Amino acid sequence: TMVRLLGLMGPIASGKSAVAARLRSSDCPVVDADQISHELQSDPRGSVGRRLVAEFGSEIVGADGRIDRASLGEIVFGDPSKLRALNKATHSPILQEMLRQTVVLMLKGHRQIALDIPLLAKFLVTSPRLLRLVLSGVVAVVVPPDVQLARLMSRNKLPEEEAKRRIETQMSGEKQRELADWVIENDGTLEDLEGRVAAFLRKQPHGRTMWEVVVLFSLALGGAVATAMVAGPFAGTGVLVGGSFIAAKL
Repeated sequence: TMVRLLGLMGPIASGKSAVAARLRSSDCPVVDADQISHELQSDPRGSVGRRLVAEFGSEIVGADGRIDRASLGEIVFGDPSKLRALNKATHSPILQEMLRQTVVLMLKGHRQIALDIPLLAKFLVTSPRLLRLVLSGVVAVVVPPDVQLARLMSRNKLPEEEAKRRIETQMSGEKQRELADWVIENDGTLEDLEGRVAAFLRKQPHGRTMWEVVVLFSLALGGAVATAMVAGPFAGTGVLVGGSFIAAKL
C-alpha cells in the first residue's frame, strides 16, 4: 500500500470541518481546498484576486483591502453563469496549490493524507475513473437535513429561505452517501463525532511513507534485474549493443 490519499466531502453545515480537525489531531494531515481558495482570493493584488476584481468589480473588495468573500458569495449564489466564472478563475490555482501541499506532506513522511474538496462529490460523478486512480477512498460526512438547516441558519446568521437556497445549490448528503466508500454520521454531539472519526481511522490500513515506497520499489527493481541477468534465456552468452543482442564466444 502506498501513501493513502483520502477524499473528504460533505454538504454545507455537515460538520466536515470538525472531522478535518479530528483527522489533523490524529496524524492525518488535511489539504483543505476551501482554505487554499480563501488565501488565494483574499489578496486583490494576487493573480487570482486580480481576476476576480476584473470579473466581479471593485465592490467585492472590503474596507480592509481584502476581497470580501461574503459579498462575493452573494453575487455568485443562485447565478450559474457567475458561479462558472468564479470556478474558472480559481480552480486551476487551487488544484496546483493542493498538489504542492500534498507532495510536501508526502516528503515529510506522512502515510495518510486527507483531501478536503468542496466539489469532490461533483467530480465523482463527472470523472469517477480519474479520481479513483488518485484516491484510496472517499469518506462522506452526513447530517440529518433538519439539523443541517438549523446549523447553517445559526452559524451564518441566515434567514431560513436563504439557508435553504444555499443547501439546494449543493449535492445532498444522501447522494454523497451513495458515492462514498465510508460514511461518518454526524447526528449526535461533538464527542460522538470525534469517537466515530477515531473508529474510522482505526479501521484504515496504515499505508507507507513515500520513502518506504521508493526503497521497496528500488529493491524490487534490483531483484528483477538480478534475476533476469542470472536466470534469463541469454544469461552469460552475450551483451546488448545498440539495442541488438551480440552473441559471445563461450
